[in-house]
Amino acid sequence: MWHSQGLTSPVAFISPAPLPASSSSASAQTFAVAYNDGSIRLWSFNPSTPEVEAGEIVTFNGHKKSPTTLSWDLEGTRLASGGTEGEIVVWDTVAEVGLFRLRGHRGPVTSIRFIPHPTLEVTSHPGYLVSSSKDTYLKLWDLSTQHCIQTVVVGRGEVTSCDAMEEAGEDEDGGDGRWVVVTGSGDGEAKVWSIERAALIAGLEKDASGEVSKSSFLRKIKLTDSFQHSSSRSVIYP
Repeated sequence: MWHSQGLTSPVAFISPAPLPASSSSASAQTFAVAYNDGSIRLWSFNPSTPEVEAGEIVTFNGHKKSPTTLSWDLEGTRLASGGTEGEIVVWDTVAEVGLFRLRGHRGPVTSIRFIPHPTLEVTSHPGYLVSSSKDTYLKLWDLSTQHCIQTVVVGRGEVTSCDAMEEAGEDEDGGDGRWVVVTGSGDGEAKVWSIERAALIAGLEKDASGEVSKSSFLRKIKLTDSFQHSSSRSVIYP
């Protein structure tokens, strides 16, 4: 049983930290657990000894209302939490401190995903973050400036979920390839977007007048008819 003394608030979300490449089946794993009282607790649990109660590592307090989603970066050193109030907080789980708060969504945050910089280490550029919300928006954040660099309206319905995966290119320098983002909405539609690695490397550019150009990082992918109308099977479990 995982229990914190005096805590009675319901659990809102659980997210396991990515395991290091050097870990074994006997290694303890860290879990981030969000509660309706706004707190986020990190727990250390060893799956090889399930009879031993998990140990509480630290408690993060940064949301006035219940967190709605959690996401770890690839290294498991940063945790992003989205809340009912529409705010995102990025935490350093090693130093055990909050790094910054991202404001811009007008509804509960439904999903968050870290996107690393294509060529730079985290110490040189902290990367990017993509987030979705019930306000119908999909946002891309530059973590080096802590600002939203693009907002797209996904559709008429609330964006209930999003996920991102990397498609590697052939360029060894990381200049090609892309990230593919899939969103799901309350209107029953799933849409696919791409973020080119070259665009992330270039970042926001200035035009001849010195004004920052409105770059389009997120581009909607038009699906082929054969994909949109492909047949599928329905399975019912009795």
